[in-house]
Amino acid sequence: MDNVLIKTNGTDFAHLNGQQLHAFKKSMASVKFIIIDEFSMVGCEMMHMVDQRLRQGKDQPNEEFGGLFLYMFGDINQLPPVMDCPLYSTNQKSMETIAGKILYDNIDTAFILDNIHRQNDPQFQKILNNISSGNITPDDYKILKTRFTAEVDAAERKRFEDATHFFPTNKEKDDFNYQILSENIDPITKSRKPVAKIPAKISTKSKKFTMCDQDTLECTLYLSKGSRVILRSNLWVERGLVNGSVGDIVDIIYHPDATPQEDPPSVLICKFDSYKGPYLNPDLKTIGYSAGTKPEPK
Repeated sequence: MDNVLIKTNGTDFAHLNGQQLHAFKKSMASVKFIIIDEFSMVGCEMMHMVDQRLRQGKDQPNEEFGGLFLYMFGDINQLPPVMDCPLYSTNQKSMETIAGKILYDNIDTAFILDNIHRQNDPQFQKILNNISSGNITPDDYKILKTRFTAEVDAAERKRFEDATHFFPTNKEKDDFNYQILSENIDPITKSRKPVAKIPAKISTKSKKFTMCDQDTLECTLYLSKGSRVILRSNLWVERGLVNGSVGDIVDIIYHPDATPQEDPPSVLICKFDSYKGPYLNPDLKTIGYSAGTKPEPK
C-alpha cells in the first residue's frame, strides 16, 4: 500500500493536495492495473481508501478505482484484516466500510483455483482444506500426530531443525528466540556469538501504550550476527528490497562514544536474500561489537 500513499490507520486518511498530489499523479500516469495479493487481509475500510486514492491519482473522481483494472489474489479463508471489517462481513458500522463493501460486491468475475501446486500429497491437501473450513476430523488429527516431535526419530528431527516455528503465545515465541540466540555459534571460533541488548527508547507519551499498540515493538531487542530479519516496508522495489524480504544481520555497529547495553547501535548491516543491487565497499572498515551479553532470563 506504500505506493498509493495510504497509512494503515484509517483515521489518518486524507485527500492529497499540492506537490504531493502532483507527484502521485505523475507516478500513476502509466499504471493500468492494480494487483492486491493476500486480499483476505484487506478490509472494507482499506478497500474504500484504495478506491479514493486511485480516483485521485488517475483524476477520475467518478470511476471506481480510478478506472483501473483491479485483480485480487488470495484465499478468503486465511488471515482476516486487523482492526477493519472483513470484505465478506455483513455488519458494516460506518460509511467508509459500507462504501468498501459495495466496491467488493461490485466485483463480478472470480476464478476459483482447486489445485494446490505447493502440496502434492492428496491426504495432506484434504487436511489443509478441513482446517481452513473448520471441519477437522479425528482422523486428520491422528495423521498430524504422526509428525509430532516425539513420534519421529533423531535424523528426521534434524532435517527440520531450521524450520519456521509457530507458537500460540508471545512468551513461548520469546523463550524459543532467546534459546536460539544463546546457542548461536561462530563457525570459525566455535564460541557463542555475542548478543547485543538493545533497549527501546520510549517517550513519556508512549509509555502508557502496550506492546501491541506500538506496532508490536519489543521493550528490549536481542540481536547477533546471523540473526534473521524481515523487512516491513518497500525500500527499493526494483532491487528486491520489498515488504516480506528476509535476510541476515552481517554486522552490528556502534558509535565510538556509545555505551552498549544502554545505547542502540548506529547501524545494522544486513544482507537480504532477494537483494540485487550494489553492495558496500569490501574495504569498508567497521567497528565490531564484541562486548555482547546472553539474553536475560524472562
